Amino acid sequence: MTKFETRCLSICFLLSVTAIFYWSFGALIPFIVGFVWAYLWRPLILKAQNHNISPGISAFCITFFTYCILGTTCIVLIPSVKHLLIFLFQNLSVGKEEILSMISSTLKKMHIPSQNGYWIERTLEDGLSITTTKLKEIMFYVLQSGWTVAKVLTIIAMAPFLSFYIMKDWGAFIKALTTCIPIPYRKEVLKGIESIHLTFSAYLRGQALVCISLCGYYGIALKYSGLQFGWLIGVLIGVFSFIPYVSVFLGICVSFLIALLTSASVSLKILGVIFVLGYGLEALFLTPFLIGKRIGVHPIIVLLAIFSLGHSIGFVGVLLSAPLTAIVVAFLRLIREYYLKSTLYQGRER
Repeated sequence: MTKFETRCLSICFLLSVTAIFYWSFGALIPFIVGFVWAYLWRPLILKAQNHNISPGISAFCITFFTYCILGTTCIVLIPSVKHLLIFLFQNLSVGKEEILSMISSTLKKMHIPSQNGYWIERTLEDGLSITTTKLKEIMFYVLQSGWTVAKVLTIIAMAPFLSFYIMKDWGAFIKALTTCIPIPYRKEVLKGIESIHLTFSAYLRGQALVCISLCGYYGIALKYSGLQFGWLIGVLIGVFSFIPYVSVFLGICVSFLIALLTSASVSLKILGVIFVLGYGLEALFLTPFLIGKRIGVHPIIVLLAIFSLGHSIGFVGVLLSAPLTAIVVAFLRLIREYYLKSTLYQGRER
C-alpha cells in the first residue's frame, strides 16, 4: 500500500468515526458525561494508588460520594427551581404594569427625551411579554414532555455508574487504545494526545474551581442582599458559569426582575455592585489564575466558538463551546509545531 493510499484510508476512517459519533451523539451522552467525570477524578485515583489503594476501591468511594451529592441536589434544588419558575410566571403576568411604570418614572428622572423613552419602554414591554410567554412554554414543556425528563434522569443516574467502570479499568482501557495506534505513528500520536490532555485537564479542573468559587460568592452575596431566591440564583450562576457570559447575563436579568417584582425590597444599586464585583473576580482573578495562562484562549475566540457552535447545533453547542475550543487550540498548536519543523516552512530538505 502506497503512502497516498495509507493517508486516504486514515482520512476515511476518521471521517467515518466522526459521522458515527455525530449521528449517535444522543445515545452517547451518558458515556461522555461518565468519561469526563472519571477524567476529573483521575489524579485522585493515582494518588490513592501510590498509597496502595486499588482503583476499584477508589472508584467505588467516588461513585458513592457522587450519588450522595446528586441525591441531595435533587432534593434541595429541584423544588426550589420549581418555586422560582412559578414565582416568575405568576408575578410577571400580574406585575408587568408596575414594572413598566417604575421604568417610566426612572427614565423621566434621567431626563431622557420622550421619543427615546417611548422606544425603550416599548422594547422592555415586548421583552417582558416574550419572557412571560417563554416561561409558560418552559413550564408546560417540562410538565408534558415526560420522555425528555426521563432521558435527563437516565443520564444523571447512568453517568456515575458508567464512570465507576471507566475509573476502575482506566489503565487497561488506555493500554488497549495505545496498541491500536500504528507503530510508525505511535510516538507522534501519543505526543499529541498528551498535549491535548494537558490543555483539557487544565481547563476542566480550573473551570471546576471557578464554578465552586462563584457558587460561594454569588450564593452568599445575593442571599444577604435580601433578594428573594438569592441563594438559588447565586448557586445556579456558579454551576452554569462554564457556559461563558450566558449564566451571568441570565442571573443579572432574573435578579433585577425579582427585585422589581418584589417592590424593590433589595436595592438595585447593591445588586449592580454584586455583579460588577463578581464579574471582576471571575475575569481578573479566577479565570486568569486557574485557567488562563495554561490554555491561552482569548475571549474573542471563546465568543466566536459560542456563536458558531450555538448556531450549528443549538444549546448543546453553547454548552460544549469552551471545552471544544480548548481541545481545538491544543490541536492547532500541534499543527503549528509540525509546520515550523517542516521543509515547507524551513525551505530545505532534511
